[in-house]
Amino acid sequence: MTKRRIRILIADGHPVVRIGIHAMLSNELELQVVGEVAHGAEVEPAVARLAPDVLLLGLNMLHLDAIGVTQRLAEGYPELEILVLTTCDDEELILGLLEAGATGYALKEESPENLLSAIRAVAKGQTWLSSRVARILVHKAVTVQGSPGGTQSPPREVESSQGLSELTEREREVLALIGQGLTNEDIARMLFISVGTVRSHINHIYSKTGLRTRAQAVRYAIEHGLVRTSEQGEARGRSLV
Repeated sequence: MTKRRIRILIADGHPVVRIGIHAMLSNELELQVVGEVAHGAEVEPAVARLAPDVLLLGLNMLHLDAIGVTQRLAEGYPELEILVLTTCDDEELILGLLEAGATGYALKEESPENLLSAIRAVAKGQTWLSSRVARILVHKAVTVQGSPGGTQSPPREVESSQGLSELTEREREVLALIGQGLTNEDIARMLFISVGTVRSHINHIYSKTGLRTRAQAVRYAIEHGLVRTSEQGEARGRSLV
């Protein structure tokens, strides 16, 4: 039986970028570009019409409410994976898009090999971040942890430590490994358990902490001190969960 190809929609305001990405992806047998859009208002109708597996979302399109579009698509099309592809590395925008439901965040400076890795990772539901984006998130988490009392805004519900105290030792271990960038398969091998058991632990973690996405789980693990961060930021862009 022929393996189903990954359907990709390219959304970017620059024709040269769209053409270049399309040409690159056309050389990959398991990837299929099903359409291109150049305007923010075209993104949601194109998703509804073309049913892509992965949306490559550039942020340079006219009339694009990036966070709003991402949130609506994530809620309306749960099978769709959104990979943001941009030159912008603003930490608030990164966090906003990941929390809205983006599966990955790649910078346009990435090599073709890394971009292909990102597409394949998000198509599997795995979070993928460019290495510079990962460093930004780690730096922000460490800065928040070390800031003087009273200088940071009240934590949101998803960032509460209440759920952390309810996790079992094994669930903390799994959450820490997620934060370190391991896949479910990696975690299963490291802990000598099945992938199904890993998924069960992750479901319990989500239930107890209020987390909804794997990107949130990565951030949560970092912000709650479950991940050693001194050298991790130097790794290349990679799949995080």
